[in-house]
Amino acid sequence: MDPAIDAGGIGADWEMYNLAYDTLVTLDDNLQPAPSLAKSWKQESSTVYVFSLRDAKFSNGRPLTAADVVGSLNRVNDPKLASAWASQLGIKDVTADGPKTVRIVLRQPKVSFLGGLAGPMASILPMKELDAKSFDPGKAMLGSGPYMVKDHVQDTSWTLVRNPYYWGHDVGPHTIAIKIMPEDAARIAALRDGSADVSVFGNPDAVAVLKGQRNVTTKVQETTDAYRIDINEKSSIFSDDRLRQALALSIDRKQIAAIALGGVGEPSAAIAPAFSKCSAADMPYGSPDLAKATGLVAQAGATGKKVTIQAPTSAATYKPIAQVLAQRLEKTGLKVTIEQPPTGQWVKQVFGPTPHFDLSLSYFGGYGDPGMVLNYYNPNKAGFNKAFLKSDPNVNAAIAAADSTPAGAKRDAALAKACQDIASTVGIIPLVTKPNSIAFRSDHIAPDIQDVEAYSVPLRRIGSFGVR
Repeated sequence: MDPAIDAGGIGADWEMYNLAYDTLVTLDDNLQPAPSLAKSWKQESSTVYVFSLRDAKFSNGRPLTAADVVGSLNRVNDPKLASAWASQLGIKDVTADGPKTVRIVLRQPKVSFLGGLAGPMASILPMKELDAKSFDPGKAMLGSGPYMVKDHVQDTSWTLVRNPYYWGHDVGPHTIAIKIMPEDAARIAALRDGSADVSVFGNPDAVAVLKGQRNVTTKVQETTDAYRIDINEKSSIFSDDRLRQALALSIDRKQIAAIALGGVGEPSAAIAPAFSKCSAADMPYGSPDLAKATGLVAQAGATGKKVTIQAPTSAATYKPIAQVLAQRLEKTGLKVTIEQPPTGQWVKQVFGPTPHFDLSLSYFGGYGDPGMVLNYYNPNKAGFNKAFLKSDPNVNAAIAAADSTPAGAKRDAALAKACQDIASTVGIIPLVTKPNSIAFRSDHIAPDIQDVEAYSVPLRRIGSFGVR
Protein backbone atom coordinates (compact mmCIF):
# COMPACT_ATOMS: atom_id res chain seq x y z
CA MET A 1 0.00 0.00 0.00
CA ASP A 2 2.90 2.37 -0.75
CA PRO A 3 1.59 4.82 -3.37
CA ALA A 4 5.03 5.63 -4.81
CA ILE A 5 5.69 2.05 -5.92
CA ASP A 6 2.13 0.96 -6.64
CA ALA A 7 1.48 0.57 -10.36
CA GLY A 8 -2.28 0.46 -9.81
CA GLY A 9 -2.79 -2.67 -11.86
CA ILE A 10 -6.30 -3.29 -10.52
CA GLY A 11 -7.35 0.24 -9.63
CA ALA A 12 -8.87 -0.62 -6.24
CA ASP A 13 -5.67 0.44 -4.48
CA TRP A 14 -5.80 3.87 -6.12
CA GLU A 15 -9.38 4.24 -4.89
CA MET A 16 -8.07 3.72 -1.35
CA TYR A 17 -5.31 6.31 -1.77
CA ASN A 18 -7.92 8.84 -2.90
CA LEU A 19 -9.62 8.45 0.48
CA ALA A 20 -6.54 8.80 2.68
CA TYR A 21 -4.02 10.88 0.71
CA ASP A 22 -3.82 14.10 -1.28
CA THR A 23 -1.83 15.10 -4.35
CA LEU A 24 -0.50 18.53 -5.24
CA VAL A 25 -3.06 18.93 -8.00
CA THR A 26 -6.24 17.14 -9.03
CA LEU A 27 -8.31 17.08 -12.24
CA ASP A 28 -11.51 19.01 -12.90
CA ASP A 29 -14.52 17.80 -14.89
CA ASN A 30 -12.73 18.65 -18.13
CA LEU A 31 -9.60 16.68 -17.14
CA GLN A 32 -7.68 19.90 -16.59
CA PRO A 33 -5.28 20.35 -13.62
CA ALA A 34 -6.95 21.98 -10.62
CA PRO A 35 -5.73 22.96 -7.13
CA SER A 36 -5.53 20.39 -4.36
CA LEU A 37 -2.70 20.59 -1.78
CA ALA A 38 -1.23 23.26 -4.02
CA LYS A 39 -3.61 26.21 -3.83
CA SER A 40 -1.83 27.76 -6.83
CA TRP A 41 1.24 27.43 -9.03
CA LYS A 42 3.15 29.28 -11.70
CA GLN A 43 5.35 28.08 -14.52
CA GLU A 44 8.54 30.14 -14.58
CA SER A 45 9.90 28.44 -17.68
CA SER A 46 9.29 25.35 -19.81
CA THR A 47 10.96 23.24 -17.11
CA VAL A 48 10.39 25.12 -13.82
CA TYR A 49 7.19 25.10 -11.74
CA VAL A 50 6.64 26.79 -8.37
CA PHE A 51 3.79 25.60 -6.11
CA SER A 52 2.23 27.46 -3.19
CA LEU A 53 0.84 25.07 -0.58
CA ARG A 54 -2.42 25.54 1.29
CA ASP A 55 -2.72 25.08 5.06
CA ALA A 56 -3.37 21.36 5.48
CA LYS A 57 -2.78 18.76 8.16
CA PHE A 58 -2.22 15.05 8.22
CA SER A 59 -4.75 12.92 10.05
CA ASN A 60 -2.45 12.84 13.10
CA GLY A 61 -2.83 16.64 13.37
CA ARG A 62 0.65 17.63 12.16
CA PRO A 63 0.71 20.48 9.61
CA LEU A 64 1.83 19.51 6.13
CA THR A 65 4.95 21.41 4.98
CA ALA A 66 7.03 21.79 1.85
CA ALA A 67 9.44 19.19 3.28
CA ASP A 68 6.69 16.56 3.02
CA VAL A 69 6.14 17.40 -0.64
CA VAL A 70 9.86 17.44 -1.43
CA GLY A 71 10.45 14.13 0.35
CA SER A 72 7.44 12.43 -1.23
CA LEU A 73 8.37 13.41 -4.79
CA ASN A 74 12.01 12.55 -4.20
CA ARG A 75 10.89 9.07 -3.16
CA VAL A 76 9.03 8.66 -6.46
CA ASN A 77 12.13 9.89 -8.29
CA ASP A 78 14.57 7.66 -6.39
CA PRO A 79 16.04 4.98 -8.73
CA LYS A 80 16.39 2.63 -5.76
CA LEU A 81 12.62 2.70 -5.28
CA ALA A 82 12.09 2.03 -9.02
CA SER A 83 8.74 3.82 -9.11
CA ALA A 84 6.86 3.35 -12.38
CA TRP A 85 5.65 6.94 -12.01
CA ALA A 86 9.09 8.56 -12.17
CA SER A 87 9.09 8.62 -15.97
CA GLN A 88 5.60 10.18 -16.04
CA LEU A 89 6.81 13.08 -13.90
CA GLY A 90 10.27 13.62 -15.40
CA ILE A 91 11.57 15.48 -12.33
CA LYS A 92 15.20 16.58 -12.24
CA ASP A 93 15.13 18.40 -8.91
CA VAL A 94 12.58 19.38 -6.24
CA THR A 95 13.35 21.83 -3.43
CA ALA A 96 11.57 23.85 -0.73
CA ASP A 97 11.54 27.64 -1.07
CA GLY A 98 10.26 28.17 2.45
CA PRO A 99 7.76 26.15 4.51
CA LYS A 100 4.89 26.56 2.05
CA THR A 101 6.59 26.83 -1.37
CA VAL A 102 7.97 24.05 -3.56
CA ARG A 103 10.09 24.48 -6.69
CA ILE A 104 10.24 21.64 -9.22
CA VAL A 105 12.70 21.50 -12.12
CA LEU A 106 12.08 19.01 -14.93
CA ARG A 107 14.75 17.24 -16.96
CA GLN A 108 13.12 18.55 -20.15
CA PRO A 109 9.85 20.24 -21.14
CA LYS A 110 6.94 17.93 -20.33
CA VAL A 111 3.45 19.24 -20.97
CA SER A 112 1.84 16.25 -19.21
CA PHE A 113 3.68 17.00 -15.96
CA LEU A 114 0.71 18.54 -14.12
CA GLY A 115 -1.51 15.67 -15.22
CA GLY A 116 1.08 13.28 -13.80
CA LEU A 117 1.09 15.10 -10.46
CA ALA A 118 -2.63 14.34 -10.17
CA GLY A 119 -1.92 10.60 -10.21
CA PRO A 120 -2.28 8.60 -6.97
CA MET A 121 1.35 7.47 -7.21
CA ALA A 122 2.31 11.11 -6.56
CA SER A 123 0.45 11.15 -3.22
CA ILE A 124 2.06 13.30 -0.54
CA LEU A 125 3.22 11.32 2.51
CA PRO A 126 4.17 12.50 6.04
CA MET A 127 7.94 12.42 5.59
CA LYS A 128 8.80 13.37 9.18
CA GLU A 129 7.03 10.25 10.45
CA LEU A 130 8.34 8.11 7.61
CA ASP A 131 11.94 9.17 8.24
CA ALA A 132 11.49 8.55 11.97
CA LYS A 133 10.15 5.07 11.10
CA SER A 134 6.99 5.68 13.11
CA PHE A 135 5.05 5.31 9.85
CA ASP A 136 5.51 2.60 7.21
CA PRO A 137 3.59 3.42 3.99
CA GLY A 138 3.66 -0.25 3.05
CA LYS A 139 1.67 -1.19 6.14
CA ALA A 140 -0.46 1.83 7.03
CA MET A 141 -2.01 4.95 5.53
CA LEU A 142 -1.39 8.36 7.08
CA GLY A 143 -2.33 11.23 4.83
CA SER A 144 -4.06 14.60 4.56
CA GLY A 145 -7.06 13.24 2.64
CA PRO A 146 -10.70 13.21 3.80
CA TYR A 147 -10.53 9.85 5.63
CA MET A 148 -8.30 7.76 7.85
CA VAL A 149 -8.27 4.03 8.47
CA LYS A 150 -10.04 2.84 11.61
CA ASP A 151 -9.99 -0.90 10.95
CA HIS A 152 -8.84 -3.41 8.35
CA VAL A 153 -9.65 -7.12 8.15
CA GLN A 154 -7.52 -8.77 5.47
CA ASP A 155 -9.57 -9.89 2.44
CA THR A 156 -12.80 -8.92 4.22
CA SER A 157 -13.24 -5.21 4.88
CA TRP A 158 -11.88 -1.72 5.51
CA THR A 159 -13.48 0.84 7.79
CA LEU A 160 -12.55 4.49 7.33
CA VAL A 161 -13.67 7.48 9.38
CA ARG A 162 -13.55 11.19 8.73
CA ASN A 163 -10.18 12.92 9.11
CA PRO A 164 -10.97 15.68 11.63
CA TYR A 165 -8.16 17.82 10.22
CA TYR A 166 -9.15 17.61 6.57
CA TRP A 167 -8.70 20.95 4.78
CA GLY A 168 -11.27 20.38 2.03
CA HIS A 169 -15.01 20.19 1.60
CA ASP A 170 -17.38 19.15 4.35
CA VAL A 171 -17.26 15.39 4.31
CA GLY A 172 -20.68 13.81 3.74
CA PRO A 173 -20.42 10.23 5.04
CA HIS A 174 -18.53 10.26 8.35
CA THR A 175 -17.82 6.54 8.03
CA ILE A 176 -17.12 4.43 4.96
CA ALA A 177 -17.32 0.65 5.26
CA ILE A 178 -15.68 -1.09 2.31
CA LYS A 179 -16.62 -4.73 1.83
CA ILE A 180 -14.31 -6.95 -0.19
CA MET A 181 -16.59 -8.75 -2.67
CA PRO A 182 -14.69 -10.10 -5.69
CA GLU A 183 -17.77 -11.67 -7.29
CA ASP A 184 -20.25 -9.53 -9.22
CA ALA A 185 -23.13 -11.72 -8.02
CA ALA A 186 -22.39 -10.93 -4.37
CA ARG A 187 -22.30 -7.18 -5.02
CA ILE A 188 -25.50 -7.30 -7.05
CA ALA A 189 -27.22 -9.15 -4.20
CA ALA A 190 -25.91 -6.60 -1.66
CA LEU A 191 -27.33 -3.70 -3.68
CA ARG A 192 -30.66 -5.45 -4.08
CA ASP A 193 -31.10 -6.16 -0.36
CA GLY A 194 -29.73 -2.74 0.68
CA SER A 195 -26.69 -4.03 2.60
CA ALA A 196 -24.49 -2.05 0.17
CA ASP A 197 -25.03 1.54 -0.93
CA VAL A 198 -22.78 1.74 -3.99
CA SER A 199 -20.58 -0.57 -6.05
CA VAL A 200 -18.41 -0.43 -9.16
CA PHE A 201 -18.43 -3.20 -11.78
CA GLY A 202 -15.90 -3.95 -14.48
CA ASN A 203 -18.39 -6.16 -16.29
CA PRO A 204 -21.17 -4.08 -17.92
CA ASP A 205 -23.53 -7.07 -17.71
CA ALA A 206 -23.92 -6.36 -13.99
CA VAL A 207 -25.45 -2.96 -14.69
CA ALA A 208 -27.79 -4.49 -17.25
CA VAL A 209 -28.97 -6.98 -14.60
CA LEU A 210 -29.62 -4.15 -12.11
CA LYS A 211 -31.46 -1.84 -14.49
CA GLY A 212 -35.07 -1.51 -13.41
CA GLN A 213 -34.34 -2.79 -9.91
CA ARG A 214 -36.32 -0.79 -7.36
CA ASN A 215 -34.25 1.95 -5.67
CA VAL A 216 -31.11 0.98 -7.65
CA THR A 217 -29.73 3.54 -10.12
CA THR A 218 -27.00 2.73 -12.63
CA LYS A 219 -24.47 4.95 -14.41
CA VAL A 220 -21.83 4.23 -17.02
CA GLN A 221 -18.80 6.44 -16.40
CA GLU A 222 -16.44 7.06 -19.30
CA THR A 223 -12.70 6.79 -18.66
CA THR A 224 -9.45 7.57 -20.43
CA ASP A 225 -8.59 3.84 -20.24
CA ALA A 226 -8.77 1.60 -23.30
CA TYR A 227 -8.57 -2.11 -23.99
CA ARG A 228 -5.71 -3.11 -26.28
CA ILE A 229 -4.12 -6.04 -28.13
CA ASP A 230 -0.44 -6.68 -27.52
CA ILE A 231 1.21 -8.31 -30.54
CA ASN A 232 4.34 -10.42 -30.33
CA GLU A 233 6.01 -8.91 -33.36
CA LYS A 234 9.44 -10.33 -32.51
CA SER A 235 8.89 -14.09 -32.13
CA SER A 236 5.50 -14.97 -33.64
CA ILE A 237 4.10 -15.05 -37.15
CA PHE A 238 3.06 -11.43 -36.57
CA SER A 239 6.65 -10.37 -37.13
CA ASP A 240 5.37 -10.11 -40.72
CA ASP A 241 4.04 -6.56 -41.22
CA ARG A 242 1.30 -7.86 -43.53
CA LEU A 243 -0.20 -10.06 -40.81
CA ARG A 244 -0.27 -7.25 -38.27
CA GLN A 245 -1.98 -5.07 -40.84
CA ALA A 246 -4.45 -7.88 -41.59
CA LEU A 247 -5.20 -8.18 -37.87
CA ALA A 248 -5.85 -4.44 -37.59
CA LEU A 249 -8.11 -4.46 -40.66
CA SER A 250 -10.12 -7.39 -39.29
CA ILE A 251 -11.10 -5.49 -36.13
CA ASP A 252 -14.58 -4.00 -35.83
CA ARG A 253 -14.45 -1.79 -32.73
CA LYS A 254 -18.14 -0.97 -32.79
CA GLN A 255 -18.92 -4.69 -32.80
CA ILE A 256 -16.67 -5.22 -29.78
CA ALA A 257 -18.53 -2.51 -27.86
CA ALA A 258 -21.95 -3.80 -28.91
CA ILE A 259 -21.39 -7.52 -28.33
CA ALA A 260 -18.57 -7.93 -25.82
CA LEU A 261 -19.27 -4.86 -23.67
CA GLY A 262 -23.03 -4.68 -23.70
CA GLY A 263 -23.15 -1.52 -25.79
CA VAL A 264 -20.78 0.58 -23.67
CA GLY A 265 -17.34 1.84 -24.63
CA GLU A 266 -16.21 3.82 -27.66
CA PRO A 267 -13.70 3.02 -30.42
CA SER A 268 -10.31 4.30 -29.32
CA ALA A 269 -7.05 5.32 -30.93
CA ALA A 270 -3.83 5.48 -28.88
CA ILE A 271 -5.36 8.47 -27.06
CA ALA A 272 -8.84 7.77 -25.69
CA PRO A 273 -11.76 9.79 -27.10
CA ALA A 274 -12.36 11.54 -23.76
CA PHE A 275 -9.46 13.82 -24.70
CA SER A 276 -10.88 14.55 -28.19
CA LYS A 277 -7.45 14.43 -29.84
CA CYS A 278 -7.53 11.29 -32.04
CA SER A 279 -10.30 9.33 -33.75
CA ALA A 280 -9.91 5.58 -34.28
CA ALA A 281 -11.69 5.79 -37.64
CA ASP A 282 -9.09 8.29 -38.92
CA MET A 283 -6.13 6.06 -38.12
CA PRO A 284 -4.23 3.89 -40.63
CA TYR A 285 -5.95 0.47 -40.68
CA GLY A 286 -8.57 1.98 -38.38
CA SER A 287 -11.62 0.95 -40.43
CA PRO A 288 -12.47 -2.75 -40.90
CA ASP A 289 -11.80 -4.26 -44.32
CA LEU A 290 -12.02 -8.06 -44.31
CA ALA A 291 -11.38 -8.40 -48.03
CA LYS A 292 -8.09 -6.52 -47.81
CA ALA A 293 -7.14 -8.37 -44.61
CA THR A 294 -7.78 -11.73 -46.29
CA GLY A 295 -5.58 -10.71 -49.21
CA LEU A 296 -2.74 -9.75 -46.88
CA VAL A 297 -2.94 -13.10 -45.06
CA ALA A 298 -2.74 -14.91 -48.40
CA GLN A 299 0.19 -12.76 -49.57
CA ALA A 300 2.06 -13.67 -46.39
CA GLY A 301 1.43 -17.36 -47.03
CA ALA A 302 -0.34 -17.66 -43.69
CA THR A 303 -3.75 -18.97 -44.75
CA GLY A 304 -4.68 -21.83 -42.41
CA LYS A 305 -1.98 -21.03 -39.87
CA LYS A 306 -2.86 -21.16 -36.18
CA VAL A 307 -2.69 -18.19 -33.80
CA THR A 308 -3.66 -17.87 -30.16
CA ILE A 309 -5.27 -14.97 -28.30
CA GLN A 310 -4.45 -14.75 -24.58
CA ALA A 311 -7.51 -13.59 -22.62
CA PRO A 312 -6.37 -13.63 -18.97
CA THR A 313 -8.79 -14.35 -16.15
CA SER A 314 -8.03 -11.04 -14.43
CA ALA A 315 -11.01 -9.35 -16.14
CA ALA A 316 -14.36 -10.86 -17.11
CA THR A 317 -14.48 -8.76 -20.28
CA TYR A 318 -11.34 -10.20 -21.87
CA LYS A 319 -12.93 -13.46 -23.04
CA PRO A 320 -15.93 -11.92 -24.84
CA ILE A 321 -13.61 -9.38 -26.49
CA ALA A 322 -11.36 -12.24 -27.59
CA GLN A 323 -14.35 -14.11 -29.01
CA VAL A 324 -15.37 -11.15 -31.18
CA LEU A 325 -11.78 -10.68 -32.35
CA ALA A 326 -11.36 -14.40 -33.10
CA GLN A 327 -14.56 -14.59 -35.14
CA ARG A 328 -13.42 -11.70 -37.33
CA LEU A 329 -9.80 -12.87 -37.64
CA GLU A 330 -10.85 -16.35 -38.72
CA LYS A 331 -12.62 -14.80 -41.70
CA THR A 332 -9.19 -13.73 -43.01
CA GLY A 333 -8.05 -17.36 -43.23
CA LEU A 334 -6.22 -17.72 -39.92
CA LYS A 335 -7.17 -20.39 -37.36
CA VAL A 336 -7.69 -18.82 -33.93
CA THR A 337 -7.61 -20.35 -30.45
CA ILE A 338 -8.45 -18.48 -27.24
CA GLU A 339 -6.55 -19.30 -24.05
CA GLN A 340 -7.40 -18.07 -20.54
CA PRO A 341 -4.25 -18.42 -18.44
CA PRO A 342 -4.22 -17.49 -14.74
CA THR A 343 -2.85 -14.00 -14.20
CA GLY A 344 0.56 -15.13 -12.94
CA GLN A 345 1.12 -17.45 -15.90
CA TRP A 346 -0.11 -14.78 -18.32
CA VAL A 347 2.34 -12.21 -16.94
CA LYS A 348 5.25 -14.62 -17.50
CA GLN A 349 4.12 -15.59 -21.00
CA VAL A 350 3.55 -12.04 -22.20
CA PHE A 351 5.79 -9.77 -20.14
CA GLY A 352 8.63 -12.12 -19.27
CA PRO A 353 12.11 -11.88 -20.80
CA THR A 354 11.19 -14.49 -23.46
CA PRO A 355 7.57 -13.97 -24.59
CA HIS A 356 5.52 -17.06 -25.51
CA PHE A 357 2.37 -15.70 -27.14
CA ASP A 358 0.89 -14.44 -30.40
CA LEU A 359 -1.77 -11.96 -29.29
CA SER A 360 -2.76 -10.86 -25.80
CA LEU A 361 -5.56 -8.71 -24.38
CA SER A 362 -4.97 -6.07 -21.72
CA TYR A 363 -5.71 -2.37 -21.25
CA PHE A 364 -3.86 0.92 -20.85
CA GLY A 365 -4.67 3.55 -18.26
CA GLY A 366 -5.08 6.81 -20.15
CA TYR A 367 -4.32 8.95 -17.06
CA GLY A 368 -4.73 12.68 -16.72
CA ASP A 369 -3.15 14.05 -19.89
CA PRO A 370 -3.48 12.93 -23.52
CA GLY A 371 0.29 12.57 -23.86
CA MET A 372 0.86 10.29 -20.90
CA VAL A 373 -0.28 6.97 -22.35
CA LEU A 374 1.78 7.51 -25.50
CA ASN A 375 4.96 6.70 -23.60
CA TYR A 376 3.80 3.09 -23.32
CA TYR A 377 4.08 2.73 -27.10
CA ASN A 378 7.83 3.39 -26.84
CA PRO A 379 9.33 0.13 -25.49
CA ASN A 380 12.55 1.92 -24.56
CA LYS A 381 10.58 4.05 -22.08
CA ALA A 382 7.88 1.57 -21.08
CA GLY A 383 10.22 -1.37 -20.50
CA PHE A 384 7.48 -3.94 -19.84
CA ASN A 385 6.89 -4.52 -23.57
CA LYS A 386 10.47 -4.36 -24.79
CA ALA A 387 10.68 -8.12 -25.36
CA PHE A 388 7.80 -8.21 -27.86
CA LEU A 389 7.38 -4.67 -29.25
CA LYS A 390 9.79 -3.33 -31.87
CA SER A 391 11.18 0.13 -31.23
CA ASP A 392 10.37 2.53 -34.07
CA PRO A 393 12.46 5.73 -34.20
CA ASN A 394 9.71 7.69 -35.97
CA VAL A 395 7.11 6.68 -33.38
CA ASN A 396 9.46 7.48 -30.51
CA ALA A 397 10.23 10.91 -31.96
CA ALA A 398 6.53 11.66 -32.45
CA ILE A 399 5.77 10.66 -28.85
CA ALA A 400 8.57 12.89 -27.54
CA ALA A 401 7.32 15.81 -29.62
CA ALA A 402 3.77 15.38 -28.32
CA ASP A 403 5.00 15.66 -24.73
CA SER A 404 7.29 18.65 -25.27
CA THR A 405 5.19 20.88 -27.54
CA PRO A 406 3.38 23.58 -25.51
CA ALA A 407 -0.40 23.28 -25.19
CA GLY A 408 -2.41 24.66 -28.09
CA ALA A 409 -2.93 23.94 -31.77
CA LYS A 410 0.66 22.82 -32.31
CA ARG A 411 0.43 20.29 -29.51
CA ASP A 412 -2.90 18.99 -30.79
CA ALA A 413 -1.22 18.43 -34.15
CA ALA A 414 1.71 16.67 -32.47
CA LEU A 415 -0.66 14.41 -30.53
CA ALA A 416 -2.56 13.56 -33.70
CA LYS A 417 0.69 12.71 -35.52
CA ALA A 418 1.78 10.44 -32.66
CA CYS A 419 -1.53 8.58 -32.87
CA GLN A 420 -1.13 8.22 -36.65
CA ASP A 421 2.46 6.95 -36.41
CA ILE A 422 1.56 4.46 -33.67
CA ALA A 423 -1.33 3.09 -35.73
CA SER A 424 0.82 2.78 -38.86
CA THR A 425 3.34 0.45 -37.21
CA VAL A 426 0.62 -1.86 -35.82
CA GLY A 427 2.60 -2.95 -32.76
CA ILE A 428 0.01 -2.47 -30.03
CA ILE A 429 -3.57 -1.96 -31.17
CA PRO A 430 -5.98 0.09 -29.02
CA LEU A 431 -9.56 -1.18 -29.22
CA VAL A 432 -12.36 0.48 -27.23
CA THR A 433 -12.58 2.46 -24.05
CA LYS A 434 -12.96 0.70 -20.70
CA PRO A 435 -15.83 2.44 -18.88
CA ASN A 436 -16.74 2.05 -15.23
CA SER A 437 -20.19 0.70 -14.47
CA ILE A 438 -21.57 2.10 -11.21
CA ALA A 439 -24.74 1.18 -9.34
CA PHE A 440 -26.08 2.78 -6.14
CA ARG A 441 -29.07 2.78 -3.82
CA SER A 442 -30.91 6.01 -4.58
CA ASP A 443 -32.94 5.62 -1.37
CA HIS A 444 -29.74 5.58 0.72
CA ILE A 445 -27.33 8.05 -0.93
CA ALA A 446 -27.23 11.03 -3.29
CA PRO A 447 -23.88 10.53 -5.04
CA ASP A 448 -21.82 13.02 -7.00
CA ILE A 449 -20.24 10.90 -9.73
CA GLN A 450 -18.03 12.52 -12.36
CA ASP A 451 -18.82 11.77 -16.01
CA VAL A 452 -15.20 10.93 -16.93
CA GLU A 453 -12.49 9.41 -14.72
CA ALA A 454 -8.78 9.29 -15.53
CA TYR A 455 -7.14 7.51 -12.60
CA SER A 456 -9.25 4.45 -11.75
CA VAL A 457 -11.08 6.33 -8.99
CA PRO A 458 -14.72 6.06 -10.10
CA LEU A 459 -15.97 7.15 -6.66
CA ARG A 460 -13.50 10.04 -6.48
CA ARG A 461 -16.08 12.33 -4.84
CA ILE A 462 -17.41 9.87 -2.29
CA GLY A 463 -16.42 12.24 0.51
CA SER A 464 -19.11 14.66 -0.65
CA PHE A 465 -21.86 12.11 -1.28
CA GLY A 466 -25.16 12.96 0.32
CA VAL A 467 -26.53 10.47 2.86
CA ARG A 468 -30.30 10.10 3.02
